Formats: sequence, C-alpha cells, structure tokens
Amino acid sequence: MYINNIIQIKKDRYKVLTDEGIAFVLYKGDLLKFNIVSNMEIDDKTYNEIQDMLYKRGKERILYLLDTRDYSSYEIYNKLLDNGYTRDVALRVKDEMVSKGFINDEEYVKKYIRKHIENKPKNKVILELKNKGIPDDIISFGFESMDNNLIESKAIEGINKILLKKNYSKDDFSYEEREKLKGYLYRKGYDMDSINRCM
Repeated sequence: MYINNIIQIKKDRYKVLTDEGIAFVLYKGDLLKFNIVSNMEIDDKTYNEIQDMLYKRGKERILYLLDTRDYSSYEIYNKLLDNGYTRDVALRVKDEMVSKGFINDEEYVKKYIRKHIENKPKNKVILELKNKGIPDDIISFGFESMDNNLIESKAIEGINKILLKKNYSKDDFSYEEREKLKGYLYRKGYDMDSINRCM
C-alpha cells in the first residue's frame, strides 16, 4: 500500500490517503510511531497494526458514546466513518458491539417507540427510525410488541390537541377547510383512520 498524501485536519489529527482509496485518521504520535510520511510504501504488517490500533480506539469511542445514550447499529457505524475510521474497522467494531449485546436494534426500537409515541404520530416515529437505519421488519416487530390501544389513544390525543389549536369545529368548517386540515394532519404523520375518527 502506498501513502499518497497526509492532510492535517485538526491540530494533532491527520488524514492519511492511500493509493487504494482507503483513508484513515491518525494522531501526530501515531505517524511518528509507525514512521508514516507522504509518498511512501507501507507493508501489510504495518497497515494491519494500524488497523488493530484503530479498532481498539474505535471500541473505546463507541463504549464512551453508549454511556450517554442508546444508538442503533447504523448510527454507530456511521459515527465511526465520520470520525475517520475505515469501513473495515467500523464494521468490526459495530459487529462486536452487536454480538456482545452493547447494541441491540430490537431493544433500541422498543425504547424509541415508548419514548416518542407519547408526543409524535406513529408514521413520524417510523420515519425517524428508518432514518436511523432500522430495517422495516424490526420497526414492525417493535410496534407489534406495543399496546395498540395506547398507540391509538396517543394519536387521537395528538390530533385533538392540533384541532383545538386550529379552533376546529365540524359545523363551522367548510368541506374544503376540513380536507385541508386533514391533509395537514396526514403530513404531520397521523394515519387517516385516526384523523377521520376525530373529524
């Protein structure tokens, strides 16, 4: 592997760019330890030592983050990539965190639903979970494990709060105004059955 360039990205952090399209971030002390400079060849042994070091560092970083809050496996993987770890290292760390039970997407989904269904429509919670890289089947399983009556009652409660703010009255609103308001509620993430029940 050939080191094409080394770019300083912070005071003591450097991005190492290789001819194989692999990039990783090292501290100044790491560059000195492994005698890494631009326009040099590094052997497989040195590269593997660097990756092992980054793997240990990545695990420490993730364990520190997991102390503050829960993350999905997708979020953890992307956090490592964003911090300059290679895809291989990010995948190894993520897989180990999952296998040891530090990250559990099924439990993450259940906790997320319980926390947010109180003040967000079901469809909005689903969209947020999808944006966190959670597969559809795990999201569905999470909702199946919840009390449907609770989810429905929270949706009705949320819709009624909005209707109250909009001064909604079935008798005073025209058909067009009602349809416009239904569209607004639907875009907020409420399902049409719940909207129709309230209106």
